[in-house]
Amino acid sequence: DDPNYQITSYVYNSFRRSTNGGSSFSSIQDDQTTGKFINPCDYDDAMNILYSSRTSTTIQRINDINATFNIDYFTVTGMVDIATHIRVSEYTSGSSTIFIGTGAGDIFKVTNANTATPTSVQISNGIPAGSISCIELGANENELLVTLSNFGLTSVWYSDNGGASWSNKEGNLPDMPIRWALFNPNDRDEAILATDLGAWGCDDFSSPSPD
Repeated sequence: DDPNYQITSYVYNSFRRSTNGGSSFSSIQDDQTTGKFINPCDYDDAMNILYSSRTSTTIQRINDINATFNIDYFTVTGMVDIATHIRVSEYTSGSSTIFIGTGAGDIFKVTNANTATPTSVQISNGIPAGSISCIELGANENELLVTLSNFGLTSVWYSDNGGASWSNKEGNLPDMPIRWALFNPNDRDEAILATDLGAWGCDDFSSPSPD
């Protein structure tokens, strides 16, 4: 929420920060031993924290991006594979709620992620054991659209109850990796997918088998 502060990333956990609107940048971390080569991360602009993938059991935090930053991490209970996607919820205020997807097809909802004692709940009930590429939030934290980037798996899933159960929404898509998903915020029956075969969309996402 302050354009003077900008963050750029290199590989793994390597980040640079500008405090003058991009006129110049300086390194705030150069760790090429943790995270992924193209490292998933997301920024909580309310709490000024950058979350990123770290190890198969932990998530990194760069706290106070707009001040004297510090870097730490926390353990995600039950996580056994490195995070492939991180999504900060815009619906939680006063603390951080983040959603984490992993290369094992696990999805975790982590509340109070900005504190010393985050709470992790696994919500990937029935999601295939693939690589989670995107977790999109709908009208609230209970409405979730999840994609996977594997061949040979159902790659588009939807929940309206916070992950207690999931519905297959792949419809007539070819068997291909899905990279990202977005709802139209003005009409969540419309969704768009970034795939290995271009951009695909539908205007009947609530259908049992979207077209």
